[in-house]
Amino acid sequence: MAVKQFQDVLSEENLEVVLPKAGDIFDHNYHDCIETLEDGVAGTIAEIVTKGYKIDDTVLRPAKVKVYKSKI
Repeated sequence: MAVKQFQDVLSEENLEVVLPKAGDIFDHNYHDCIETLEDGVAGTIAEIVTKGYKIDDTVLRPAKVKVYKSKI
């Protein structure tokens, strides 16, 4: 019950979870790249490590992700 009340308070303050999906385009405003991988579409998210949080347009913690890079 206490957890539900806490979540309700956070929702009232417009807290949102930043949870991208694999294959989404990497956006440095909302995501933090912690590793780059090959064998995928460059600039897309390969894996989500941790979710992020934001209030309105302010990012509190970016989502930590692994991103595909282009082969050079």
